[in-house]
Amino acid sequence: NVYVSDFGNDRIQIFDSSAKLLKTITVKKPTKVAVHQVTGEIYVFTWGMQGIPENIEKQIPYSQTKAPQKITIFSAYPETKQIKEDDFQLSPVNRLGTIIHIAFDSWAKNPTFWVSSRNSPLGTRCIQLKNTKWEESFKMNDLAQKDIIRVRPTSHNIQQLYFNPKNKKLYVGEPDSGPT
Repeated sequence: NVYVSDFGNDRIQIFDSSAKLLKTITVKKPTKVAVHQVTGEIYVFTWGMQGIPENIEKQIPYSQTKAPQKITIFSAYPETKQIKEDDFQLSPVNRLGTIIHIAFDSWAKNPTFWVSSRNSPLGTRCIQLKNTKWEESFKMNDLAQKDIIRVRPTSHNIQQLYFNPKNKKLYVGEPDSGPT
């Protein structure tokens, strides 16, 4: 199945492989959706999205700097009942909006995600669900300051995170040019 975050319409839509709509889940401003590969639970991340045209922001109404940052978990399809919703600061909000990249590792013992964002002093972090609470278990900046020359975020926010569950490694993809 394909899970689609429909930010503008406050919903997640689930389609089968032939593009047939199977279900709609109502959720306020979903920015990213990920499905746990073992349990089928649906993880919905919400944060202020950048790049929404001003006329749409006024129509919704919406403010990217005032948008909540949340993690909401739903049970597996077809039930899709809300299990948990937590406020969670994924990244500080700035005047340019918040561009966040998330890689979800559902093969870990505890649900785990890696998060990075533009110009965040928090750096790339690993967050895990332990005893019903989200905890930061690893900060990439702590390790990077020992071994890597540049620890500042990329200047054009063209960095992507990829997690390989087979070898349990996080890969950071970063082009060597500007936003061209």
